[in-house]
Amino acid sequence: MFLPYATDQKRSNLPVATLTLLVINCTIFIGIMALHSVSGLSIQSIMTRVAIVPSALSPYTLLTYMFTQANLGHLAVNMCFLAVFGAGVEDAVGAVATTAIYLVCGLSGGALQYMVVTQFVPPSLWSSPIAGASASCAGIVGVYAARYYRARVSFALTSVRPHVVTAVGVFLLYQLGAAVLSLVRNDQQAAAAFWAHIGGFAVGMILATLMKLPQAAEREYRRQDAFRALECGRPGEALTRWATVLANEPQNLQAILETARCWVALGDKERAGEMYTRLLQLHLQDGNRNAAASIALELHRDHVAHSSISAETILTVASALEQKGEYMLAHLYFAEAADAPDCQSKDAALLSAATLCAKKLDNPNSAIDYLNRLQQEFPNSRWRLQADDLLNVLLSGPR
Repeated sequence: MFLPYATDQKRSNLPVATLTLLVINCTIFIGIMALHSVSGLSIQSIMTRVAIVPSALSPYTLLTYMFTQANLGHLAVNMCFLAVFGAGVEDAVGAVATTAIYLVCGLSGGALQYMVVTQFVPPSLWSSPIAGASASCAGIVGVYAARYYRARVSFALTSVRPHVVTAVGVFLLYQLGAAVLSLVRNDQQAAAAFWAHIGGFAVGMILATLMKLPQAAEREYRRQDAFRALECGRPGEALTRWATVLANEPQNLQAILETARCWVALGDKERAGEMYTRLLQLHLQDGNRNAAASIALELHRDHVAHSSISAETILTVASALEQKGEYMLAHLYFAEAADAPDCQSKDAALLSAATLCAKKLDNPNSAIDYLNRLQQEFPNSRWRLQADDLLNVLLSGPR
């Protein structure tokens, strides 16, 4: 049997739940082997206590069976699927949801297998224990396929790397075929847990749909396509893709930024300025002054003028740039605010521009010009005393 050992889906977090489930399964398997060795009880005897036995179902076994593996090969296969696909699922939905998916799919798969066996299989086969994490892992695989349907899977001992949907489709067809055939033949394989796998997978797909993971995947792939288009020198295609993102998520900060960059690449700096300005204002609304300063820097770097914004917004950006250590650009923004007709703090803007010129930009002449203007236009400013002190220092010192 070829086992998946990797996918091309990158992880961003430590898969805590997946690792915990792996440890629990391995620990229980070791415990069963130790009990078998120490007590002399047969594996079959132990399994009848912790696995689902249709002839004498104990409700708690619907939980315990999914952590119980029949042998080392069974454990290896299930843990391989859990490790490969569980980490991706956890990255998408978190540790708690991943654990819940594992349990719900395991319970559902076990219940379906029990019902099929007791309804369609001869009673002589009802004593066969049903054990293993297969149903839970099938559910995890179903969720993974819904969230990362473009991912490719690598299989041990082969160079084959099919899309996960193709691999899952083959798996599901095999399970369905084997499940139906076993019932038709009415032999010992009829008690095999094919229906548990099918049930777990189906419930996993249902959970993924309820959690809107296919939609999340579509949004993510749309963003990836847009990034790739711009990297490959196709800004028009990238712009179209980002427009689709913004149609569904008008406040998507990344989409707005990338749209602005696309307009820059296309040479339309007016539209680029509109998008950059929109993003700058959204960052300020969120209280993220540092991000707003970064957008102002990008505007300056691309030689793009921002759209019409209030003088108070210009002042806020100037202060953020100053805090970021971008003194030259901060000075330009303070000067712009001082020249804005609607500015209610022109005197403060003039003083800030003068202070930067004097103390950070080594430009005392410009600083003196700003301070003289403040004295002339705002003789009663509350900043007048501070401005006079700075002017006296500049006039008395070497120029």
